[in-house]
Amino acid sequence: MLQFVTLAILALSAVAKPVSTSVEASSAVITGGFASFFSQNGLAGACGAVHRDSDFIAAIDISRYGSATTSPLCGRQVQITNANNGKSVVVTIADACFTCPNANSFDLSTGAFQAIASLADGLVPITWSFL
Repeated sequence: MLQFVTLAILALSAVAKPVSTSVEASSAVITGGFASFFSQNGLAGACGAVHRDSDFIAAIDISRYGSATTSPLCGRQVQITNANNGKSVVVTIADACFTCPNANSFDLSTGAFQAIASLADGLVPITWSFL
C-alpha cells in the first residue's frame, strides 16, 4: 500500500505545472522584505486612484513596479505576513515605493500596516506572495 501511495504522489508531482516567467506571475513566498507605512494625504498613487488610509493597499518597490506610468501589477493582490508575529493582511497594489529598503519590500497604508503591527514598530520584516 505504501508503495502505491508513493507512486501516486510521484505521478501527481509529474503533472505539468504552469511555468512562471517572473516572480510577479508566481504565488511563491518571498522572504527578506520589510513593510513600512504611509498616509494617503488625499493624493492618487502611481496606479491612479485616491484611497483612504483605512483601505488595505500597498506600494510595491519601484524595481518591481517598473518604469511604466501604470504598472501591470496595479490591482494585484498580495498577502503580506509579519515575520515577527505571524499576522497577515491581504492588500491591493496601488502605488510604487521609491523608498523601500529592497525589492522585496512594501509601503502599506496605515490601515493595512496596523493589521499586522503597531505603527510604533515603523518597519517590520515580512514574507509575502501574490494571490
